[in-house]
Amino acid sequence: MLYAPALEAVPVLGPAVAPWLPLAAGGAALAYAWYNVQYVQGYMSSAEGRLGPFKARTACFKFLIFGAFAGIGTSLAAHTGMVAAIQAQLA
Repeated sequence: MLYAPALEAVPVLGPAVAPWLPLAAGGAALAYAWYNVQYVQGYMSSAEGRLGPFKARTACFKFLIFGAFAGIGTSLAAHTGMVAAIQAQLA
């Protein structure tokens, strides 16, 4: 995840979670690739055989895309000063 380090700007949870996000994204990408192969193999055997891998592959994709959007949004908020303003209000 390219924008994972930006999540360090999130108070309390960010610094603890951000260093592990690239590892989680790599694992999700590997799982996506695995389920993609399983989807193709299931599709070749029967139409019903593809449903399980399809749902798992979709869940991996959702994790990756929502994580990317969260990172981009946090990066944008940090660069525009929104995170600093919120931290100042909370302090």
